[in-house]
Amino acid sequence: MLKSKAVVIKWAICVILPILVVLIPLSETFTIGIRSFLALTVLIISVFATGVVAPPAVALLMPILYVIVLGTSPGAAFAAWTQPIPWMVLGSFILSFGLEKTGLIRRTALRCVIFLGGSYLAIIIGIIIAGGIVSLVITDLSAKAVLFGTFGLSICKVLKLELGNKATGGIAIASLIATLDPGTLFMHGSTNRIVPLGLAEAAGMTHPTWLGYLSHMFVPHLIFIALCTFVCLIMFKTTKEQKASFLEAKGNLSQELKAMGPMSIDEKKLIVISALLLIGVVTSEVHKIAIPWLFLLAGVVLLLPGIKIVAPPELGKCNIPFVIVVASFLSMGAVAGSVGFGPFLAGIAAPLIAGSTHLVVGGIFVFGFIINLVLTPLAAYSAFTGSVVEIAQTLNVNPLPLVYTWAITFEQIIFPFQFVPVLIIFGYGMISFKDIVLFNVAKLLISFVCILTIYIGWWYLIGIL
Repeated sequence: MLKSKAVVIKWAICVILPILVVLIPLSETFTIGIRSFLALTVLIISVFATGVVAPPAVALLMPILYVIVLGTSPGAAFAAWTQPIPWMVLGSFILSFGLEKTGLIRRTALRCVIFLGGSYLAIIIGIIIAGGIVSLVITDLSAKAVLFGTFGLSICKVLKLELGNKATGGIAIASLIATLDPGTLFMHGSTNRIVPLGLAEAAGMTHPTWLGYLSHMFVPHLIFIALCTFVCLIMFKTTKEQKASFLEAKGNLSQELKAMGPMSIDEKKLIVISALLLIGVVTSEVHKIAIPWLFLLAGVVLLLPGIKIVAPPELGKCNIPFVIVVASFLSMGAVAGSVGFGPFLAGIAAPLIAGSTHLVVGGIFVFGFIINLVLTPLAAYSAFTGSVVEIAQTLNVNPLPLVYTWAITFEQIIFPFQFVPVLIIFGYGMISFKDIVLFNVAKLLISFVCILTIYIGWWYLIGIL
């Protein structure tokens, strides 16, 4: 009975919100085209956010509804399928599955922790360093959350730690940081970088090169990760007894690594493929092959008869439905541009945040945080990234720092249910709800302060602000 009431309430929300949009009076700037687009988009996002219809079904319906209801050309409604981003996501998902299937990622994470000494500090830092290594080849945040959540829980079991205490909470937070944050160090390290940068490019921003992005983000974000790690260690201190068990852990972790046996042929193949992929990514400015096609090529190589790390029937385990979701939500941005939604929103927002650089960048952060309370990152990126570029152009500001800030904002949440990767980590039971909320609040404040000081200072220093 309660479940049926909840479904009715969700459908009511999905119906009432677009009706409210339709009731907004038209003006010279708020045209019938913008209102129709906004009403239909609010309906789509509401259905997606409430989960009353499966996400892949919503994604497949979206471009069709834009064509039928708005009269959008099929070329605009299905534009994302001609762009490289969905194909990059597909390639990275196949690669992620291969890395998990062979156990190479788990072996790498274990070696990181053992190499750093096996203490509590070493385990926390080792997990986060492993997150950086994994981000070189895995972009899917949910896949990384499963990987590091599983790895963190296995460490807790090896150490015979009671779940929910400060020690396991620290391991959970290290797993969370490893999932979300090291990917920002590299342009291709997370779908939360790939998608907004692609949308911003479609809106007129010049896309940074791989090395250019590295020069823009690596130093300030590394400092941010270090601060988050420090706060983790302060908030989740261990007892003397727990410290003693951690000192004995190295042997247990070594046994776990030994139990995996020698490196398999498939693991060695993946090391070679991943190394070639990384070389290709770093040298993309030389050979001029776009990075997304390199990821797709790497994924396809895993399917080839001579390699066969991933069998064709296993493609169903590679999260293909999410590729459809990504493509359709990317198309939302193209449709928004065709009806003039970006300039309309920029005309409203630009006067509110016009002024100093700190006000502009801080305003984008606050706007993103508010949007993140009601929309998933993918939906928010698709609906508003073009507008962020328009705001930068209106204010005569380089859009890159604003887009970087916009992307970072959506990884700063309060409650686990706001973001699927965070919910996955929380679901392993290593940390209490109160503790993960308190850390998320602390991380949010660190992020905001770092954006206004370290990031802006660095961007001024290198000349992109």
